[in-house]
This record gives sequence, structure tokens and C-alpha cells, in this order.
Amino acid sequence: MRDGRGLGRASSGPKTATGKAQSAQNAFRHGFNVPIRLDTDLASDVEALAQRIVGKSADADVLEAARRVPESILADRIMLPSRLAGTAAHAPPSPIV
Repeated sequence: MRDGRGLGRASSGPKTATGKAQSAQNAFRHGFNVPIRLDTDLASDVEALAQRIVGKSADADVLEAARRVPESILADRIMLPSRLAGTAAHAPPSPIV
């Protein structure tokens, strides 16, 4: 059986400046660096869900806070399949009703 500390040292990420720079570009390469609300396909879903959470009479600060809920849900729906498969998933998330 291998020493767990040795395995931890072996898998602690890039060590060189080149490796760190390349690693920093992973999210960009896989399309995960765009905020959900700026994604034109998902922005209307975020807004509609936030409005349902707070109602029509909420002020701007409350609405802004409420937008974080659907953004988080949609981000999980986009990211989870790729994490499970070990690759970037580019399929749109299923709609939330």
C-alpha cells in the first residue's frame, strides 16, 4: 500500500510557472469562465427565476441578491455533468420550471 502523504504530494497541482499558467486557462478553454447572467442563452432564465423568488415589488438590492440563487442552480446543472464525466459538457442545461 502506498503512503498517502506521497500521493498527496504527487497530486498537488502544477509546480512550474508554465504549468500554472496553463492550468489557469482551463476554465476559459472549457467555457466555464463566463458568469451565468452574462450568458445570453441563460440570462432570461436567471431573471425570471429571481423575479419568482422575490416577487414584482422587490427593490433592486433584493432582486440582485435573489439572482444568485438561479445562477448557482444553473451553474451546478452546467458543471455537474462535466465533473461526473471528467470532461467539459457543452450541452445546455435542462429547463427549470
